[in-house]
Amino acid sequence: MIYIIIFLLIFFFLFVNKIKKNTEVEYLLLLIVFVSVAGFRYRVGGDSLAYENYFIDLPKFNELSDFDFTNAPYEFSWYLFNAISKIIDDSFVTFQILHALIINTVLFWFIRKYSQNKWLSLLLYFFINYLYFNMEILRESLAIATFLLAVPSLLQKKWIIYILLCLIACTFHSSAYITIVFPFLLRQWKGWQTLLIYLTITLVFAFFSPGEIFSSLNLGVNLEKKANLYISIQVTLLGFLSSLLKLLPFFWIYYLRKKNNISHYFDKLIYIYLMLGFMACFIGGFYRFQNYLSIVALIYVADSIILFQRNRSRNQYKIIGFQMMIYLMFANQILYFGRSTSEYEPGTHFYNRYYPYHTIADPKIDNKRERLFFNSMEKQ
Repeated sequence: MIYIIIFLLIFFFLFVNKIKKNTEVEYLLLLIVFVSVAGFRYRVGGDSLAYENYFIDLPKFNELSDFDFTNAPYEFSWYLFNAISKIIDDSFVTFQILHALIINTVLFWFIRKYSQNKWLSLLLYFFINYLYFNMEILRESLAIATFLLAVPSLLQKKWIIYILLCLIACTFHSSAYITIVFPFLLRQWKGWQTLLIYLTITLVFAFFSPGEIFSSLNLGVNLEKKANLYISIQVTLLGFLSSLLKLLPFFWIYYLRKKNNISHYFDKLIYIYLMLGFMACFIGGFYRFQNYLSIVALIYVADSIILFQRNRSRNQYKIIGFQMMIYLMFANQILYFGRSTSEYEPGTHFYNRYYPYHTIADPKIDNKRERLFFNSMEKQ
């Protein structure tokens, strides 16, 4: 019920925005709501259940100097972040509030800075990424937030600041190393050059095992293990079609803009997003790299919806196709949340990770959710 209320609230502000120009108070109110729902939840989510279980064993701030970071399974800043949280209060609720505050403040700032319609962008963020960023990939979402802070420097070609922020992102989650490559990918590559890069990477991973590749790069034991884990994910035919289907709306919008010579300041970043998406169709684990550009992609879609709605008489058939792609994007997400997870816990669906929703004021443990998540982890 709480999720429907938030969805309707964003819709309400979306219409208010057409009448009232200054909506900063409403924007701040919605930020508080986003932080509160994620921050005051009680054992709601997937990965966050595991993070909560071992939170008590993580070092406090005064114990960091004696902690063995060399053999630690996670990156330095993750332990630092948890330790800072424990300075405030030694409870996972404090961690959740601090985490949600940082993630959503950065995302709200980024959306307000770049989106032509912040409410529509927030609607897409809530529908597609909110639960994932706030209740699943807690480590990676901190890296994503750090990368978003670096995007202005990337667009302005302030490389030193950009690389420094990307390196900080890497200290939260190793997947952030992909962001260091983004300036190289921003170059104006010709079609055949892009195809050559794509085929080379695909063929390398097709003929050599991930272990051989990453061992030769001397990335370190922990980073090598994580790289192996993501790249070794097998892509099935169903997975290939699913990845392609999710990418289709973004590709169609990109095509329409290019065909009609309608530029966007995220054009080059969307090109990288599409490239990573196509690679994810063939190389397991590449979908994680798309996470860093997912908010950029949603803003791109939201701005395009406003643009094509205003000019829908220009080419009716293409606009109908565009609308179908938007419906497809929403349908994909609904199917994703509604898919059966009975193989892990009978009678459950993926949305049971987040529903029913409990707060710290009503601290109930949903045993089905607990079994669903931990059984799925054991079978991976």
